[in-house]
Parts: sequence; structure tokens; C-alpha cells
Amino acid sequence: MSNIFISGDTGFLGKELKVNLSKKHNIFTSTKRIQEASYWDEIDGNEIDVFIHLAGKSYVPKSWENPSEFYTVNACGTVMVCEFCVKNNIKLIFVSSYVYGAPDYLPVDEKHPLKAPNPYAFSKISAEESIRFFAEKFDLEYNILRPFNIYGPGQSEEFLIPTILKQIQNGGPIKIKDLTPKRDFIYLSDVTSAIECSLNVFNNTEYNIAFGSSFSVKDIIDISQEIYGTNFEVKNAEEVRPNEIPDCYSDISKFKKAFSWEPKYDLKKGISAIKKALNAI
Repeated sequence: MSNIFISGDTGFLGKELKVNLSKKHNIFTSTKRIQEASYWDEIDGNEIDVFIHLAGKSYVPKSWENPSEFYTVNACGTVMVCEFCVKNNIKLIFVSSYVYGAPDYLPVDEKHPLKAPNPYAFSKISAEESIRFFAEKFDLEYNILRPFNIYGPGQSEEFLIPTILKQIQNGGPIKIKDLTPKRDFIYLSDVTSAIECSLNVFNNTEYNIAFGSSFSVKDIIDISQEIYGTNFEVKNAEEVRPNEIPDCYSDISKFKKAFSWEPKYDLKKGISAIKKALNAI
């Protein structure tokens, strides 16, 4: 049993992680915002073995509206986490994001160049660079996890899968901007299990966390309609976003080999689990 601090424990991923880890570990959190000095006054560093850093701003479109806020929270906030961990000899798990931009090759592995197509990705890349700096100069021990497209119960309706499922539940039709983009979707519980695995060994390196294959928007709609037993009309606006990435999926062999981890939820099983959770509400 370890003493674990989780930042961002009230978010989509944080809630699930806190519930899962509290079964085996002592969990600590703070009620303040991470960029505030008072946040750190609530934490006794002597009690903490591992700091899992989830707190941050994450909705990409909003990062264009206020880039400085995203940088302050995501990048500068991570520097504060690093300082705290070094001061108290705490190991760090940082949950980053997809930081590769338009892929130069597929599948995307951890050696792929980092690219920042938006302010959100820029803030995450900056946060990662800060962690590597603190590791080199102050002997910080860390694991950086880079989840691809997370989905699961409780996700904001701003995201793709909740938007599709809501339209099905409302009786259709299903309105979508573009059916063709393909992404690597990783179910919420698989991400939390990966984080839990990474508590065991700290290698001061980066790992992709994903399912390892891609699905198009059309695939998601077809699978969802099969699960719900519907056949609603799909209205495709055929609006291709600027700089759209047509396909993206991950090479997850590095993490699988290091931690003997496997994702358990394919897209059909994951969407079925969301439907079950929604029916239980």
C-alpha cells in the first residue's frame, strides 16, 4: 500500500482513478486550484510516496480562446508539481496527452517527433519538458503517460462519443460534421489500470496509452446503433476541419512490455459499458 496524491481528482479521469486506487492505497487530494499557493499548503509532503498529476485544462477548442490560461495551468502548474516532488522526494506520474500532431508515420510510437498543433498540446509538451529538466537537474523520478482518445461514462458531451450517444438516446437523427477521421480510442478503465501499473516501476521515460488501432466516426456510429438497436438517419455535413488528421493510432508495445499491461475494452465493449452506466442513472 502506497500513499498517493492525485491532482485533478474531480475530473473525468480523476474520479475514476480515485475510486479504483482507494481500494488498495491511501489517497490524498486538495480542494484548491493547483496554480494557487494555498493548494500546496493543504499537502504534507512527508505523507506522500507518489504524486499522480492529472489537474489541467483539456478541451482543445477552448485553448485557442485563452492560450495563456492553458499554459499557466498545464505548464506552470506542472513546474510547481515538480518543485514539490523534488523537495519532498516524491515520485511523479504525469498524465500528458497526444502530443504528436499530424503523424509522420503509423503507428505512432514514443520516438515520433513532438508537435504542437494547438495551444493545449503546446502546454502539455512544455509540461513534459519541465519534468525532464527536473529529472536531469534534481533527480526527479517519473513516468509520463500519453493517453490517446479517452472515452467512458461521465465524459463531457462536448466530446465525440457522448455527442453521438446523446443523439441516439434522443431518437435521432445523428448529425455529424465529418464521418471519415479515424482515431485510437482508449476506454476510461483501461487508462486507470495503466496508471495503476505504472506505480510499480519508475523508468524516467514516456509511454503511449491507447488501444492500438483506429476507428472512424462512421465506425463509432455503426457500433453504437448496433448496441442500441437503432437505425437512425445519419446527416453528414461533410465539414472537414482545417489541418484535420485523417488517421491516427498508437504503437503501445513499449508500455505493454514494461508493465505487462493489455487494454481490455475494444470499442464495442466500451460503448456497451457506457450504455449500461447511463441506464443505471
